[in-house]
Amino acid sequence: MSKIIDISNLYPARPNGLPSLNRARLHPADRELSLVPFEPTIDRVDLSDEGIRLSRATSEQDARIARRAQIVADIAAGTYITPDKIDVTVDRLLDILA
Repeated sequence: MSKIIDISNLYPARPNGLPSLNRARLHPADRELSLVPFEPTIDRVDLSDEGIRLSRATSEQDARIARRAQIVADIAAGTYITPDKIDVTVDRLLDILA
């Protein structure tokens, strides 16, 4: 069985429970930064105009696919062509021919 090495003295606990930084091992430029208090930040994402456009295009495409599926189902069920649709179509055709 291997021996377990105690490393608790390398990283003594700070009052908040986080290990303290061993500043002696840090690069001089990093030592100065380690003295700055840590402030948590909120993650943020900025979408480009192209990303927003592509996102909208995908949702619009999904809507078109769903609408097409509904029309195909209505045609198959014999409920797509209604008297109201026939009336509108005839009125438009008469307007064009007049």
